Amino acid sequence: MKILYYCWDEVAEYDILDVFNRKNYTVEIDKTPITDKLNDINFADAFLAKLQNNNYDCIFSFNFYPIISKVANAVGIKYVSWSFDSPCMTLYTEAIFNSCNYIFVFDNTDALRLKNMGVENVFHMPLAVNTCKLNSLLGTNIKNTPFQYDISFVGKTYTDRTNFFDDIKNMPEYYKGYFDCLVKAQMDIYGFDFGSTLFTEGFVEKLDFVNFNLSDEILLTKADIFTQLFQKKITSVERIDILKMLSELGYSVSHFAPEQATVLDKVRYMGYIDYDKEMPKVFRNSKINLNISLRSILSGIPLRCLDVMGAGGFLLSNYQPELAAFFEDGVEMVMYTSREDLINKVQYYLINEDERIAIAIRGQKKIEQEFSYDIVLDKIWNIVFHA
Repeated sequence: MKILYYCWDEVAEYDILDVFNRKNYTVEIDKTPITDKLNDINFADAFLAKLQNNNYDCIFSFNFYPIISKVANAVGIKYVSWSFDSPCMTLYTEAIFNSCNYIFVFDNTDALRLKNMGVENVFHMPLAVNTCKLNSLLGTNIKNTPFQYDISFVGKTYTDRTNFFDDIKNMPEYYKGYFDCLVKAQMDIYGFDFGSTLFTEGFVEKLDFVNFNLSDEILLTKADIFTQLFQKKITSVERIDILKMLSELGYSVSHFAPEQATVLDKVRYMGYIDYDKEMPKVFRNSKINLNISLRSILSGIPLRCLDVMGAGGFLLSNYQPELAAFFEDGVEMVMYTSREDLINKVQYYLINEDERIAIAIRGQKKIEQEFSYDIVLDKIWNIVFHA
């Protein structure tokens, strides 16, 4: 098989190439910059020339690039994309209807939505990790782990400029109070999203203090965009609330992220860590690894969960429907359904080390058996070439 792999991320490049090489695939990497994911004419010309001068079986990329789909459709070559962002905005463009596409989405709620829109070749496919790399880096003996951290959280709190909800100007006090109440209510509920239900197009049209600049090719509505802004706002408040709560209860909490939330004065801010080598060591060397999902991931398993378990770390996550479907709670990982439940489970598993380590071992085994890149990519290729 000969694959043209469009890759903008060096870590993803290493992981995929590692698997492709073990399977003896022929892979060429393209890193031509894309300045406009919808209509980059210069990229399209260069990419088209490469496709016409080579005999590729397919194009592969993480996340969906409409401009690649347009070029692939023009020459009749299969375009395989595997989306790990949620939301992945580029999925909701006219190019998703091109017949060349094989679109794999890790959140089944997103996959069903695309199918209901009439997209034919869209498939639910959970994400994966490079278990060979992790075992080589960390070894497989979890029982002798020298724990350095009690509770760790690796992820943003969105207190930087990426939380655009806080940038909305001239919001009336009535709406501020309304949204604050919704945030507090949503933090106590997992598996159901308020915004997707309450923020109808009619409701959002009345919000004259919010500006939307949408391309004609974008299939998302104003209600979709506003819901996504609100989901990130909830995530920011929730992550800060949980980390602050645990630290004020006297637990040692370490936060690894590019930006520091100054309100977390009792949390140990550890700064940015490299995904490829440093992050797996943190997961292995933490007694408890928290996952506090981005609220726009409505059902899927966040990559952080798979990364933690793949590294042999103990995962304590908020409830996620697909995490509950693919893993056994209390056996391969542990989920919480409220802040009170979270506190109780933190206290229990910090004390009961043997049980915690046994869960981490079973979680790692499950990842190796079902969520390694080797296994999941085989599923993708079987769908693309043999379905």
